[in-house]
Amino acid sequence: MDAKSISFFGSGLSLTVNDAFIPLIGDPRRGWVGDISGYAGQTVRLEFTTSTTPFLFLPEANLDHIAFSTEPIPEPESLLLVALAGIARFLRKNLRRPRPRDGSLSG
Repeated sequence: MDAKSISFFGSGLSLTVNDAFIPLIGDPRRGWVGDISGYAGQTVRLEFTTSTTPFLFLPEANLDHIAFSTEPIPEPESLLLVALAGIARFLRKNLRRPRPRDGSLSG
């Protein structure tokens, strides 16, 4: 299978493929997702390791439901644009100035 992304549910873990760190993005439906499209069609070594962040104490790590997909992960820029559009729409809808009742523009 020519997998383009990997997803899993878990905490306190990092992912490497052939000793290369894979950045992970949180996805509400798929857990953590990472782009592995550069390794499509290859046999690779996949390694999950516990995080070593010194300021983040996690007493245990967990890992569940590892899945590979032929669908690429959304680009972070695309997710940012969708989020910004949603925020702009919310602000426009909820922060409109009330109009004066008499139609005058008093300040």
